[in-house]
Amino acid sequence: MVFSAHADFIIVGSGPGGATVARGLARAGKRVLLLERGKDWRRSPLYGTYPGALLYADRSALLFTREGLNLIRPLMAGGATSMYCGCSARPPAWLKEKYRLDLDRFIDDTIDELRIAPLPPELRGSASTRVAESAHALGYDWTPLPKFMSPARTARFDCGAKCMLGCRCGAKWNAAEWVDEAASTGNCQFITDARVEEAIVENRNVRGVRARVKNRTLEF
Repeated sequence: MVFSAHADFIIVGSGPGGATVARGLARAGKRVLLLERGKDWRRSPLYGTYPGALLYADRSALLFTREGLNLIRPLMAGGATSMYCGCSARPPAWLKEKYRLDLDRFIDDTIDELRIAPLPPELRGSASTRVAESAHALGYDWTPLPKFMSPARTARFDCGAKCMLGCRCGAKWNAAEWVDEAASTGNCQFITDARVEEAIVENRNVRGVRARVKNRTLEF
């Protein structure tokens, strides 16, 4: 058994939840250990390709629920944000009422920071354009979805259904960017190929985790 240095916080998973918490804690000066089961594929020539997706999607994208629903679960830096459509929506009003949790300020900050907005009409695909035109012709109030995608983020905007395999042009936000920001503070250590197998519990409190890291069992 190999023991690592201690951290103030251990975060399992570098998807949108883990990356957000890691960045916030690292900016606040806390020592953070961020463990990710997959690799960071962003600089691989296979990123954003069908062969690549077979490698970084859990069970080669053949993961199913007991009911038969196919789940695409990326195991990689950025988690689900590496293989998503980039669609956005504000939380429904009942969420605030039921849980008494007002997230409006944070939502507005996120929209501003990530430039979340509908794509300009000239950059939308031909299929969605036809849907919009048909809806308007039928009298429906069709409005485009806001996107975690901004042409201003890149000089080589290249959108299409293939971006669900991983965005190669950089227009779509990926939570791994916030992992990079957390690491840049010097307060966050990011470890890939770390499969957390169990929580270490003492007196009903979780004080750490055991993980397999590159064929070694480590205790954090």
